[in-house]
Amino acid sequence: IEDSAGATLTARWSWAPALLSQEEVSELARGWFRVLAAFEEHVSKPGVGGHSPCDFPLLALSQQEVERLESAYPELEDVLPLSPLQEGLLFHSLYDARAPDVYTVQLELTLTGRLEETALKAAVDALLARHANLRVAFAHAGLTRPVQVQVGAVPPAWYSFDLAELPADKRAAQLAEILAQDRGVRFDLARPPLLRITLMRLAPDEHRLVLTHHHILMDGWSAPILVKELLTLYRDQGSAAALPPARAYREYLGWMAAQDRGAACSFWREGLAGLQQPTRIAARIANGEPVAPAQITHVIS
Repeated sequence: IEDSAGATLTARWSWAPALLSQEEVSELARGWFRVLAAFEEHVSKPGVGGHSPCDFPLLALSQQEVERLESAYPELEDVLPLSPLQEGLLFHSLYDARAPDVYTVQLELTLTGRLEETALKAAVDALLARHANLRVAFAHAGLTRPVQVQVGAVPPAWYSFDLAELPADKRAAQLAEILAQDRGVRFDLARPPLLRITLMRLAPDEHRLVLTHHHILMDGWSAPILVKELLTLYRDQGSAAALPPARAYREYLGWMAAQDRGAACSFWREGLAGLQQPTRIAARIANGEPVAPAQITHVIS
């Protein structure tokens, strides 16, 4: 039996001739194949099939929760728990959905030389296909605890601007305005992917590529790896042959789930015993307005 993915199921039958004849076994085998064909016909019908809680062993989901997620995410591939840091970032995102999200991260790359935008888009798609954890949404409504939902192929938002014909001063101002506007657009953590791309043409042989993502998706250690792989995929026209095999993020989450949470809680309870208040690194500002993070550069001798 060969399915659409090219996998083949081979069945070998062995029996005791003293108990069964070859004709009896042949009839049994034909019946077995009829049952398989009936299963295949049944599951190919629209709306048939789906997941059950045992498909997601790292979580304790009910069938009702699984069906709720399937309804919200038709392209669902996997459902995983959050790491502790991801739980904290999700809380901050949901705590005040109207304020600027300080965990929106911009990464700017200056690219020189001839650039093929279509090939760059294909490299981005290949990158998301390679790393399933770049295609996740974070769901919490109606669930016992928040989860991250891995979905199938989903292209990120892509924006292109041609600033090459502007005078230098206006080009710089327009570039700064585009970056500020992009930084101010919040991600809806329930809608994947939490990554968007802005490509700006500054000159015939110079482009600015801006990768904007939410910090819940990756950390500072991961960003250079992402950039290296993206540029490799662009160079090799979407082929990942030159890259090492990608490790699945679910392996780390599985390791986390296997740890002794009770022992960890006991360790920190003992270590923090007697501490009655938080340790502040700055004085509290009464009625302070939200301030976006900024960089301050000062050159010293």
